Amino acid sequence: MPSSNDSSSEGPRPDTSSPAESSPDTHLTLPPIATRLYFSDLKQYRKLGNNKSHSHVYHISPDRVAKTGPRVTPGEASALRLAHERGIPVPTVHDVYQDPETSWWVLILSHISGDILDEEWDVLTADEKQSIFASLKTITTTLRSTKPSRCISSVDLAGITDSVFLPRYSGPFINETEFVQALIQSLSARQEGPWMQLLEKMLLAMPSHGGEFMFTHGRLNPQNVLLRGGELVGVLDWAEAGYYPRYWETVKAAFWQADLEFFLEALERGVLEGCMWELGVMLHVRDIVF
Repeated sequence: MPSSNDSSSEGPRPDTSSPAESSPDTHLTLPPIATRLYFSDLKQYRKLGNNKSHSHVYHISPDRVAKTGPRVTPGEASALRLAHERGIPVPTVHDVYQDPETSWWVLILSHISGDILDEEWDVLTADEKQSIFASLKTITTTLRSTKPSRCISSVDLAGITDSVFLPRYSGPFINETEFVQALIQSLSARQEGPWMQLLEKMLLAMPSHGGEFMFTHGRLNPQNVLLRGGELVGVLDWAEAGYYPRYWETVKAAFWQADLEFFLEALERGVLEGCMWELGVMLHVRDIVF
């Protein structure tokens, strides 16, 4: 007869680990439905960021924020989870749900305290800037080395969410040709005439990049990078992340750069790939969209 302390006679032991000890990427700790906050609740909390933004971020506790708005999608949560899994410093996703009051999606995220790179750049030392570029290069290298997709889509393989397109939610696209054709349609809805006809020819003449599409942040610029003590501690705003042609990260970074010197140095240091042909064409796209 087995002894009383022989664990083999007891059968499987129950899992007594706390849910908080589980990886947020595989076992989300979801609060009870009764504790979920809807838009009427969220408005009582301090709002963070730009009031002109199409999303709203509320500081709901010392360590959590709620992000909601007409352009917030579950795809952003999927992108954050994948980025976290790949070791990129991003907010942890704690909950995702749809607000019955507004029909908007709500993301409950960890709050990363820090300073916006765009606001701190001029006071950083040369060594701090070098360290930040090195961290950014590690991040973009990680993005490019993530297993690619065979279609252009959000991380959860739904349509992309991108301000360049009309409608903003488009796709998914099975190949680059479909993607470019949808882009041309979006631009034609904004502008007509000979210049648009020329731009269409330029877009169609861009070289193909094969059938694999890279994990892309989509808005990688100093406004979305957080620092603490001169070191990079977070990358924010994954709303337009997904799987895109290889040049898209560079192109979209150029779209949102307020400081061209920063963008040029990012190219020089290999943070962004030098897709010059595509960048030249897409800067004309930016002029139409923005």
